[in-house]
Order: sequence, then C-alpha cells, then structure tokens
Amino acid sequence: PTDMWALMAETLTGLSHLEGKEVVALSDGKPVQGLVVSEGAVTLPEPASLVHVGLPFTGILAPMPFDFDTQSGTTQGHPRSFGQIGLRLLESAGGRVAVGDVHDNRDDLLFDDLMYDVDVYGGPVQPFTGVKTISSPGGAGDELTMFIKQDLPLPFHVLAIVADVDFGR
Repeated sequence: PTDMWALMAETLTGLSHLEGKEVVALSDGKPVQGLVVSEGAVTLPEPASLVHVGLPFTGILAPMPFDFDTQSGTTQGHPRSFGQIGLRLLESAGGRVAVGDVHDNRDDLLFDDLMYDVDVYGGPVQPFTGVKTISSPGGAGDELTMFIKQDLPLPFHVLAIVADVDFGR
C-alpha cells in the first residue's frame, strides 16, 4: 500500500469577511463550536485535513398542534399531553426535542438531546438512519406541540413524526 499524506492544519486563514464573528466548524466530520475569527483566522482545538467554517445557524421545526375529529367533535381547544414521540430520521446527527405551547419563547424551552453522541473519539460523527423514540419531556396544554432543533453543523433530516397524544375533555 502507498502512504497517503494529508495536509493537516490547526489554524485556518482567509476568514477576514467574518472578522470578530463567532463561527462553527465541521472539522474532519466533527462539530467545533465557539470559535471567534481574529485577524482573519481561527484556531481549531486539534489539526484537521477537511474543515468547513461558517456562521452558526439553528433550525427549529415546530409542527402545528395535533388535532383530530372524533365522534364527539374536534379535539381543538382541549388540553393535550405527549407520551412517546417517534422521529423517522435519514442520515442525521445531533438534534434536540422539546415540548411546549406554540406561543412559548423557544429560548425558554428545555430541549432534551436526541442524538448527542457527536464526540466519537478519533473519527467523524456517524449519521443515523431509522426511528428514534423518546419519552416526552412533559407538559400539558391546549396548544401544546413539539419543537425539534438542530444547532450543530451536521445533517438532520426528519422524514416523519409519530406521537402518542392524549387529549383531555
């Protein structure tokens, strides 16, 4: 076998357009957060051969509250609570889930880690495909829904949401 030499770097330059900004990086497939561009450069915690750097972005998926028609009428306006929540994911890593009222401030919600095993020693994060089932973080209310958040520079694809919802009368 031939030896392959990869160029490894710990300091990345050419980022003057992001001067003074906090950035995130995907460094050899592992997320690195909390980097600040100074003098057009950032320094990684360890050398890497393939790095993507950019501004942090948080995506939040907030489906409409679950409502159904029953023999006795609609469930709109009735208190509800979540039991198990199942997410069918495709090649996804990271992610967090919270349950709250549609009018809640997203910053005040307590998000539970969905797949936060992103610190794979010595290797890139391995994406997950399949169904991830979690117990609801709790709560009850008339306009209760779930919030799914991704704040890492990693892929996250939700194909389906299946939730056990209990409606009060």
